[in-house]
Amino acid sequence: MTQLANTYGLAENYSDIGHTSLPNYLALTSGGNYDTPPFDRDCFPQKEAGCYVSARNIVDTVEASGRTWKAYIEDYPTGGCSLTRTSIYYVNAHNPFVYYADIYNNATRCSRIVNANPGASGYLALPTQLLSDLNSTSTASNYMWLTPNLCNDGHDGCLPLNQTVSQQNQYLSLIVPRILNSTLFKTQKAALFITWDETATKVNNIVTAIWAGPTVRLGYKSLVPYSHYAGVRTMEQEWNLPPLTPHDSAVVPLTEFFDPPSSSPAAVG
Repeated sequence: MTQLANTYGLAENYSDIGHTSLPNYLALTSGGNYDTPPFDRDCFPQKEAGCYVSARNIVDTVEASGRTWKAYIEDYPTGGCSLTRTSIYYVNAHNPFVYYADIYNNATRCSRIVNANPGASGYLALPTQLLSDLNSTSTASNYMWLTPNLCNDGHDGCLPLNQTVSQQNQYLSLIVPRILNSTLFKTQKAALFITWDETATKVNNIVTAIWAGPTVRLGYKSLVPYSHYAGVRTMEQEWNLPPLTPHDSAVVPLTEFFDPPSSSPAAVG
């Protein structure tokens, strides 16, 4: 992780927008502030009333612009929109797309949410579906989202316990080179954005945020204050999409990380 941050672009003052996980996932995909009940308890139980979001989201604006999208969720129990948890390595709160009403109630859109690692599970079960799609410009979407499972994302979901940093580093060391060496990243102006949903405590809200890829400034670091709202704002800025909320509309996008600034038509996050 440190080597990756030193090689490419690191936002050193990038913060989450609340606790727990789900409000941050929703912020990064809709620009909305959902650090309120029931979202701030990750909508548990999963089918609690009020747990669907009717507001616009990044999928709405991406599709309206004529672009494509796909969400790859590791250890996702099935394709489509499912709230049934059948794997101990997956939680709905890390899959923001199933909470948007205009996705959940649309079978075509639901088909764009897939199991990232079919045929494998748990620690270092790499997202082969994502990697396969990245190796063809005909299968790669413009906006590609990846959620690692609870073993690979730092949640201490697999043995040995209390080894989250080394487990994340091992995972990233395997997946990031494969992404950056894919056909899409070798032939197109693509960018990879890596970040975490939230901090472990409420004392310090700074989370790691790294940009990588052929359009990213090498060895670049910034202390400009950013948040998950800037993450979605960057997509809007680069693709000339309208802001989703006053929250993302009011922030500065992360375009200083691009070389030249503001030039990244494809995104993987």
